[in-house]
Amino acid sequence: MRYTLPTQLPIVPWVYAGGLFHQLHLRERDVDAQTVTFVSESSPGVQVGGGFAVALTRNVSVTPGFRYNRYRARTTEADEFGAIGAEREHQLEYVTVEVGLRLSP
Repeated sequence: MRYTLPTQLPIVPWVYAGGLFHQLHLRERDVDAQTVTFVSESSPGVQVGGGFAVALTRNVSVTPGFRYNRYRARTTEADEFGAIGAEREHQLEYVTVEVGLRLSP
């Protein structure tokens, strides 16, 4: 959910919070040139962020911002024949920096 903070300025700050649903796919090539694939179960996570909108015209604004993402993933190893191997638990956290163009009616 995105919430825009009310202001009289041409720069409008905003904050963002929401959930995400993620599935992680990893591939690894070992010494014998066999590909091992790790596939995770789908897992929920959280996402928060913020930024501001700079008005270019009445209906167009530039919106630089950032998002912090966090979720857990449990991966299962499988070889090229689909044989199941070890499981691993991962905690993933990353920040996304973005610049967007917002069009409004």
